Amino acid sequence: MAAARASLEQVLTPEAYVNLDALEDRLLGGCQDVIDRYGLPGYSVGIGAKGCVTFSPERIVDYESFKENQDEELSQLSWLYNMNRGVYMTPGREEEWTLSVAHTTEDCDAFVAAFDEMASDLTA
Repeated sequence: MAAARASLEQVLTPEAYVNLDALEDRLLGGCQDVIDRYGLPGYSVGIGAKGCVTFSPERIVDYESFKENQDEELSQLSWLYNMNRGVYMTPGREEEWTLSVAHTTEDCDAFVAAFDEMASDLTA
């Protein structure tokens, strides 16, 4: 109980949540910029500390549209590019990142840089 209380009162402070929101915005904006610059079929989406790039030419609105429209090969390639560049992600199409209070702007920039490298290689 003491550890849970300390986490809520000393780690997950209002300032920590402001920082998480800023990091999420940095990731979402950086990834969307890459998508737009390279014309990739997809968009970035997130809420709170969770987010992803959805490789789909159409907006995903439910599980059925998720199964029908998302590019599984491109999702797997993105995962592989990140892993090979030291960005460890949850495998699979459903999730790309979950931020923590330990993440930094440099971590976000490394993620976006790996994504940019992949987009550049795909469109070269």
